[in-house]
Amino acid sequence: MKFLYLAALLLVLITTAFARPAVTLVLGEHFAASATALKILIWAGIPAFLNYALNTLLLAAHREKVFLWTASICTIFNCAANVLLIPRFSWVAAAAVTVLTELLLLLQNCFLVQKYFGHSVLPQHWLRITIVFVAAFALLIALSRVVPEVWTGLLVCSGFALFAWLTVQDVPEFHAMAGQSR
Repeated sequence: MKFLYLAALLLVLITTAFARPAVTLVLGEHFAASATALKILIWAGIPAFLNYALNTLLLAAHREKVFLWTASICTIFNCAANVLLIPRFSWVAAAAVTVLTELLLLLQNCFLVQKYFGHSVLPQHWLRITIVFVAAFALLIALSRVVPEVWTGLLVCSGFALFAWLTVQDVPEFHAMAGQSR
């Protein structure tokens, strides 16, 4: 789960940093506004990546029937929210509802894992990873106001990628610098 969480967060940073320049480069300036949809939709990747791990855990525990219930609840929510929100907020609502649907599935999966296994399952070092991500995201937003977004993206994404790599590698020196014992 730690790897999936780090990968999802890195994809959020990369998409936030490079969506507009990439869309403009590939599709032209006329489609630059569609980068906003990508910047919203990418947030669904975080719960989706975590859901993958939790669904695998539930499947390995022979809890296949829960998939019907969780999928049904998510489908009903997604359809109802889209019917209510898209007429008023257009594609922004569609993108946001996708993110909210993935979050709903994550909440259900967390509840079910707690119910069936007696404890929650979170990515190892999730709090430290989240804090570093929030700092990197804030730095990305702040620097992009004064530095060209491509350079800001390269700097911040590279820094977070290095952090992710060190975290996944479980490098003892990195833990020593972070003040953690193994």
